[in-house]
Amino acid sequence: MYKIINKTIGTFGFCVGCPANLNCCTGRRVDHPVLTQDDLQRIHSYTGLEISSFSEPDKGSLSNMRSLNGVCYFYKSGKCEIYDQRPIDCRLFPFDVRHNSNGKLILIWYTDSCPQEINAESYISIALTLINEFKHDIVEYSNHVSPLLDLRKYKVVGELVLLSNGTWDLHSKKEIEYV
Repeated sequence: MYKIINKTIGTFGFCVGCPANLNCCTGRRVDHPVLTQDDLQRIHSYTGLEISSFSEPDKGSLSNMRSLNGVCYFYKSGKCEIYDQRPIDCRLFPFDVRHNSNGKLILIWYTDSCPQEINAESYISIALTLINEFKHDIVEYSNHVSPLLDLRKYKVVGELVLLSNGTWDLHSKKEIEYV
């Protein structure tokens, strides 16, 4: 059974005030959202659609959201039709969970994805709450490949550490920029 999530958790708050009025759901600025098995089941249950109609298999148990002419499958009439059940990838963006060169999980922030300067610090606690909502999917999710985003600059926010109580915590916050 998939996990029911708190629909209000996500980093979307700063997107609403985007001064460039960009909508990353409708262009080719970012890759199509990565979908975990829980994302697939939750969206299927919410929409009643067959999973294969809105997703394409990717690496391992991950899938990618389908698009129609470069626009997210569920973005219609100026809004996300599954906003309350949107995937972890959409909720985290412009943050992401990746592996560093030592194989450790890190939380990163794509610094050139947003046209505005955002205060990432104010969203870190939201991102960590979200990571803990999806704790069983985070390692699976971190294995995704994002060809467009892999070319972008990012800052390492910190290393994600799994605590003995089964929750993720953020350690050694850094501001290291990579190209």
